[in-house]
Amino acid sequence: MRAGHRSSSVHASGRLRALLTGLVPGLVLLAAAAGLPGCGISKGSEALGQSWTVDRSPSPLPTSVSGYDGTQADALSSVSCVSQSQCVAVGSWAKNGTDFNHPLLLGYGGAGWTTLRTSEASGGLYSVSCPSPEECLAVGSDSVIRIGGSAAHRMPWPPGLQGLLAGISCPSVSDCWAVGYGPHASHSFSRARPDHLVLLHFDGASWQQTEPPSLPTAMPSTLLFGVSCFDPSFCVAVGEAARSASSAQDMIVLSYDGLEWSAALTPTLSHGSQAWLKSVACMSTQRCVAVGSASTSTASAASPIDRTLVIAYDGSAWKVVRSPDPLGGSGNDDLSGVACTSPTSCIAVGALTSASGEQRNLVLRFDGASWSAEPVPDSGGHDALGDPYFLGCGGSTCWDNSLSGIACIQATTCFAVGSMAYQSDQSDQSTVPTVRTLVLRSTVRP
Repeated sequence: MRAGHRSSSVHASGRLRALLTGLVPGLVLLAAAAGLPGCGISKGSEALGQSWTVDRSPSPLPTSVSGYDGTQADALSSVSCVSQSQCVAVGSWAKNGTDFNHPLLLGYGGAGWTTLRTSEASGGLYSVSCPSPEECLAVGSDSVIRIGGSAAHRMPWPPGLQGLLAGISCPSVSDCWAVGYGPHASHSFSRARPDHLVLLHFDGASWQQTEPPSLPTAMPSTLLFGVSCFDPSFCVAVGEAARSASSAQDMIVLSYDGLEWSAALTPTLSHGSQAWLKSVACMSTQRCVAVGSASTSTASAASPIDRTLVIAYDGSAWKVVRSPDPLGGSGNDDLSGVACTSPTSCIAVGALTSASGEQRNLVLRFDGASWSAEPVPDSGGHDALGDPYFLGCGGSTCWDNSLSGIACIQATTCFAVGSMAYQSDQSDQSTVPTVRTLVLRSTVRP
């Protein structure tokens, strides 16, 4: 497994992986945010591809941020919607091009996306859940943000807890689970400690840390990336765990029955593959889908190749489901997010990374019988979407695209979020790429 590629829930482009993995845990404090309903401005979208379009999404940071010259980086990690006209997307921004560890909030009000106020405080945001039109909760580095009405504020952090929260799911405004891992786990798999994973529960008033369950075997490092709760008595969390004898990774699945968390038996992959899960969606207590990647060494490749990984729960066991790999082993196919509107309708998103390091958006769709790759646009030439800092670099060598999260509303509309990076100088490919928010919209019934 390539070093450091799973240490952050921000999924960067191939050219920017090193830039965006240096996340420093910190506290987030957001200033007042604009009201969610009707917060968008009419900007339209750029039609590219068949069922998907590229939405205009703001990348400008507040002009009050000192030292920002409009040429640095901002990317989205997660999105949650309560209706077709009300969504919140969260991510991170970099003030100086390397410190990619500040919070970013975008809001959608039906007419378009707009930037909600943020601050220079450290701590990127990696996941958001909106249990009602009046309230959303976002989590990240040492932080929990509560968004309600016209304000967003940091909630009290459990005493003594340090770490990063990578996923959150809220069945209601008084019942949320957030998952993640301790700060040492993101930097090293060598510590012989099984307590790296973090489980937090919110009861509507405060957050409490929950003792993690015992794992079937000794795991030196465990990390949770995603969680989905169908109701207060059924949740599933997914991630990865390092094997005791090496730094290789196995997928990990935890389940909650309303009383306690326990480790679920995961399927075994062939040929000693390493595996990790990044996201999970539960449509009922009998149906869940989790996605990620499996990495396998091949004789023809200099390094392990990532292939898409989909596992499904049928009420009794988790099983591997066949999923397409568009690059066919010539590059890496990785899944980072999944959303389902029914047991027979799901969409997974991620990125395709070629052998040369160029990255493109990846979307897989489940129709009740099988998974298939779907035509999806890449946002190349961001000037067409109104980015004033795009200087005209043309051609596929100039940009990378990556999708990290997805939300679907009543099987009619889906929003996928991530980042788009481009070279501002076509004649000098050694310059640091500029990273911008990326939002795709699908209006075709999933």
